[in-house]
Amino acid sequence: LSENRSPLDGLEFAALKPGPRSPTEAIAAGSSAGPRSTIDTVRSVPRSASDASWSPPWAGTSMSSSPTMTEMIRVLTRRDARYRAGAYEFVLEALDFAMLHYGKHRRRGADRHLTVGELLDGIRCFAVTQFGPLGRLVLESMGIFSTADLGEIVFNLVDAGLLNKQDTDSKEAFARGFSFHQAFDVDALVALE
Repeated sequence: LSENRSPLDGLEFAALKPGPRSPTEAIAAGSSAGPRSTIDTVRSVPRSASDASWSPPWAGTSMSSSPTMTEMIRVLTRRDARYRAGAYEFVLEALDFAMLHYGKHRRRGADRHLTVGELLDGIRCFAVTQFGPLGRLVLESMGIFSTADLGEIVFNLVDAGLLNKQDTDSKEAFARGFSFHQAFDVDALVALE
């Protein structure tokens, strides 16, 4: 899963909120092999109306010709009320985290793609890094109760034209991901010891 931002020279899904992160430390716990499907790169999306070079997939519709990421997420939350705006922002930030960890932000073409397993591993590590042992509770407060929910969010972003996917990608691949209880209640606590 990825998005190109021209101001960042192709860095994928740059964080929506600035702040330091340490991908190396967070992912040091290891990575799961996961399903071998991939999610693909996306077009550049402006953070504000002043970044006017981008043309949205819905140009000419009722939305303005240059929506910000916040406006686009607002539309997604109206379409699917199960997930709060923070859920989409978290997934996009976790995508950036995973791209940096796997070194895919520097790659081009097929080598740039994250597998579903890589993305889920990045999401898990990012949640533990950001929220510690409260990771599961924070995600649940945004409407994310399982990796299947993460797949729904990703595919909502795909349907909105914010992410691209490969033909082999599926919501089912996300549903076969990790256990929230194991990842956030057991493993996160063990990591603190």
